[in-house]
Amino acid sequence: MGLPVKSVNRPVTITMLFAGILLFGFISLKQLPVELTPNRDYGQISIIISVRGGMPPTEIESLITKPVEEAIGTVSHLKNVSSSSRESLCIIGLDFEPGTDMDFASLEVREKFSRVKNKLPSEANKPVIAKWAYSQNATMLLSITSNTLTPEMLRRRIEELFKSAISRIDGVANVEIWGGRERKILVELDQTKLSGYNVSYETAMNILGANNLNLLIGEIEEEKSKLLIRTMGLFNTVEDIEKIGVGLSSQGSIIRLKDIAYVHDGYLEPSGYARVNLYDNVGLSISKESNANTLEVTKSIKNELDRILSEIDDDITITYLYNQGEHIEVAISAVKQSLLYGALLAMLVLLFFLRDIPATVVVALSIPTSVLATFILMNFFGITLNIMTLSGLALGIGMLVDNSIVVLENIFHKRHRGLRTKQAAIEGSEEVWMAILASTITTIAVFVPMIFIDKEIRMLYSGLALTVTFAIVASLLVSLSLVPMLYAKISLVWKFKEKKHRMHQLTQRIYKEILLTSIRYRYLFLIITFLLFCIAVFTITRMGMEISGNIGKDQFSINMTPPAGTKLEKVDETVRKIETLLADIPEVETISSNVKKNDPRILVTLVPEAQRTRSKEAIIDILREETNKIPRFFIYYYTGAQESDSKEVVINVFGYDYEKLRTLANAIGKSISSLPYLTDIKLRMRDPQPEYGLVVDKQRAAFYGLTINQVADSIHGQMRGFRATKFHSDANEVETITRLEEDYRKSIKDLEHLILTSPTTKKPVYLKQISGFVPTKGPTEIFRLNKNRLISVTANIGAKDLGTVAKDIEGILGSVKFPKDYFYRIAGDYPLLVKSRNQLTGAVAVTVILVYMILASLFQSYYQPLIIMISVPFAAIGVALALQITHHPLSTSVFIGMIMLAGIVVNNAIILIDHANDLKIRGLSRFRIIIEAGKDRLRPIFMTTSTTVLGLIPMALDTGKSSDLWSPLAITVMGGLISSTFLTLIVIPNIYILFEDIGESFRLIFCRDDNRRTTSGELAYE
Repeated sequence: MGLPVKSVNRPVTITMLFAGILLFGFISLKQLPVELTPNRDYGQISIIISVRGGMPPTEIESLITKPVEEAIGTVSHLKNVSSSSRESLCIIGLDFEPGTDMDFASLEVREKFSRVKNKLPSEANKPVIAKWAYSQNATMLLSITSNTLTPEMLRRRIEELFKSAISRIDGVANVEIWGGRERKILVELDQTKLSGYNVSYETAMNILGANNLNLLIGEIEEEKSKLLIRTMGLFNTVEDIEKIGVGLSSQGSIIRLKDIAYVHDGYLEPSGYARVNLYDNVGLSISKESNANTLEVTKSIKNELDRILSEIDDDITITYLYNQGEHIEVAISAVKQSLLYGALLAMLVLLFFLRDIPATVVVALSIPTSVLATFILMNFFGITLNIMTLSGLALGIGMLVDNSIVVLENIFHKRHRGLRTKQAAIEGSEEVWMAILASTITTIAVFVPMIFIDKEIRMLYSGLALTVTFAIVASLLVSLSLVPMLYAKISLVWKFKEKKHRMHQLTQRIYKEILLTSIRYRYLFLIITFLLFCIAVFTITRMGMEISGNIGKDQFSINMTPPAGTKLEKVDETVRKIETLLADIPEVETISSNVKKNDPRILVTLVPEAQRTRSKEAIIDILREETNKIPRFFIYYYTGAQESDSKEVVINVFGYDYEKLRTLANAIGKSISSLPYLTDIKLRMRDPQPEYGLVVDKQRAAFYGLTINQVADSIHGQMRGFRATKFHSDANEVETITRLEEDYRKSIKDLEHLILTSPTTKKPVYLKQISGFVPTKGPTEIFRLNKNRLISVTANIGAKDLGTVAKDIEGILGSVKFPKDYFYRIAGDYPLLVKSRNQLTGAVAVTVILVYMILASLFQSYYQPLIIMISVPFAAIGVALALQITHHPLSTSVFIGMIMLAGIVVNNAIILIDHANDLKIRGLSRFRIIIEAGKDRLRPIFMTTSTTVLGLIPMALDTGKSSDLWSPLAITVMGGLISSTFLTLIVIPNIYILFEDIGESFRLIFCRDDNRRTTSGELAYE
């Protein structure tokens, strides 16, 4: 091995090389993008099609949803197609495989849709095709308040100042305002006057649009130039609209719009309310594109909002109710802090064992050097700085000094034997290069099986794997180049001393006695160890399992499903009752209400966890007891700010007939209610909405020259209003809505007297002449997944793990009989959970085999790697104990920790067996070999284990907002490494002797060697 020789002999070159690494490492760190987790989101596209004139969900499904699903079903890399058919609205969501080029996918979706658009009903509007999920949770929720502006004026300012500016930001997909009322120019027609002047609704609406425009109509040439000519017809004031002529009276005078309508600059009826801490406000919900970087988008939004606020004089205050970017920053900061504390603890361990400041500095330098070298490689390979990659660095922070410890410990050993400084640096490094190379290769080889696991799981953890690999390889190069060079140079000025203190000597004596005792009773000791391993495996296999981590421990949301047909005012009254309950809870910091007729919700932010006397779960339980007393409203809770942040189980029930589906879903909900830990069991389906169906007599309508489409359009416009044109005010566009005055659209009787104009006779036709109203009920929404109808049953699972919940539910539903072609599937995170468990379990097994193959190649032996590999099962004992103590279930993080352990725990055994092989060359007895090897390698093994374990303590003990993402990983590695280290120091020597016993038995049988040695004789030297 020439690297130590060249490094010691060329110190300036090595110094400049690592100075360059430090420089480019800092530059790379500044350039690395930051996000919470690796971008493994499914690329998502939404197709939103609205329908003019109204259309029930069943017709939306058959005439729009199904044809579009068929057309886009062959798009490349499409994973799932979900849809929602509502009254007058079709929403289709497309989920793509991770890593799909969404620009290309969007083009392909548009191309496929173009083939079917001409087959859709004429009432269907132009679709909106966007690269985000319609049901996607908001990226940011803002509360905007003012002490001087009314909610309506505030909403108007938000629309003018904020909405368009935010929508232009790269990565922003949707901006939604709630609260206040929308400003409109309202043209409210008097039906009596319309009839008296013989002017139809359609005429008034069409004339408005035809008279509000500027058009280029030509040009004229003058002597030296050309002049354009255009009409100047835009409305500038409400009076301009009022003066528009809509016809001639019987006397020949102009009928102006003001003669038949009340025109005013006003507001639509409220569609909802918004409040913060019981005071009116206006809310802003911002969603990002599915593949956009959350932190970059949220930072851009905040910068834009700050810029706007600095340029206006309005009394406007913005409060960030929910900010995914802030969660990311807090989580990243927590891991960085854990990494820093871990590094400091590792250095203190080095100082404690080495008891020499210069030696500690030399070894500790491998940490920042290796980390900065890792940043260079991360930047080169396009890896982001996220929870997974930072966790990889934090996990490896103690391991980064392992190789340097082994090298420096051996250099000390050479100096103790009398070698000169330079020679000791070279020989000490070269003697252990194979051992540290083997440990490095086994540590990084454990990630090779991840190539074969599912792409989604691989995308989540590949960054961690590569980060650990980069860091460990960098530490190997540092230990074989920088460490010997620094030792050789610094020792000329500051003498290194190997200080054997009393603690170390006492530890060696105790270890020796324990080892001798275990050897004398090795068979009993091995049986006990095997039984402990069996107990650990039994414990692990009976643990529950869940997907790792969620964020937002300081927030929860309260959601309500009002009875079908409930008025907005009644919904608001109920929300106010709950707001009052929340206001009396001392742990509540912010109450933000978004009151909608069908989907009211309250976002609750608690004071920081350290300031609370009760847990979030306890507060929710108290509230649930009170809200359960509210009649008719179904009130349920999400344990996070939004649905995706909560722990819930989802059961999808598939079939065709919605009544059968409802019956089955209700039966499932009733069955699983026997599980005491499930709360808020609900169907994701609203009760049938009471409604009136307008039945048009096609024959009578045809007699007047009317079609159903014309009837629906006209009635829809007169009742709800159509956008006739746009009014330009202060550089802003305001929609002009044309509809009947409220007195003409209050009741069914009023609607029967609505007037249509016959295209053939040009005479008025009352609606009741060609149609009638029939009371009915129908589904308010039809859900489909991959072309199958479904109803979802959901429930909060509380502190229970998803794996156990799913197992219990499957046990209960096994006795439920489903009709033919009707079935259920546990959905949500559960399919990924099962896939992760199966694939990661297989990855652990493949990892163990791979590590054995590598060790066999390096040691050129078939049986010695088996001795080393026995240290892997020892880790299971510590893992089981650590998870039981900390009450963590199995998770993807735990499995990744187990995979890493397979490569880490063998390092101590490698150091031990490699040194035993060196001693064996000297001709020592097998007992003396293993005892001397254990004594000599006791300190480096303790040092390497201690630096790794203590480096993980900050991560393991972290209880911050997002600690569930990394804490189980750290706990798994810590528990497995501690148990494996202690058992390696005791059990591996016994296994070594056991293999020697077996080998000697074979030699005696086949070689007839009578020079037998006895255990007592070989131990007599002690």
